[in-house]
Amino acid sequence: MYAIVGSPYFEDGVRYNMALVIDHAGRTIYRQAKIQLVGGDKPWAQPGDRLSTFKIDDVTCSIIICHDSRYPELVRLPVLKGARLVFYLSWESDLQAEHKLDPYRAQVVARAVENGVYIVHANAPQVVKPWVGSHGQSRIVAPDGVLLQEAPIFKEAVLIEELDMNRAGAGNALNSLRAKFLRDFWQAGMEKIDEVE
Repeated sequence: MYAIVGSPYFEDGVRYNMALVIDHAGRTIYRQAKIQLVGGDKPWAQPGDRLSTFKIDDVTCSIIICHDSRYPELVRLPVLKGARLVFYLSWESDLQAEHKLDPYRAQVVARAVENGVYIVHANAPQVVKPWVGSHGQSRIVAPDGVLLQEAPIFKEAVLIEELDMNRAGAGNALNSLRAKFLRDFWQAGMEKIDEVE
């Protein structure tokens, strides 16, 4: 079994909000730092400065962390480099910010549809007293935007789904390369994406 775990992580003395990919032998095979931070002038972590793809068995994957979901290019570029499964780790607003629930879901669905890939989203459940946690609703989204599964708001849950990777053809993302005036733009961005073996 592989695990993707969020954690503060120090790299060269700098603290990041990091996702660690741990393989079936317990080795960390990839680390991805949150790129788009939220907060004031002195955040607790520094923004990451790289995006990569990595493999789980024969499936090419990528990661976004929390606020990164609002930036479509952070999914599009790894998808253009071959990612067909995107993991999304988050700690979104609690239920006291109820007006954010629909936009949060819409962002995740949009990232799946606009790229034609699966999104597997993990979000902390809501605890009412005291108000801590997020709003739950971890989800698995198909490449066509259909919610295959969604966890409840108030309790922890494990979502299990067998994914047909043949459905994750990245059609909409690859269509981006058809427009000649944008092709150079996307290709320049793809050069910044590392492929971790």
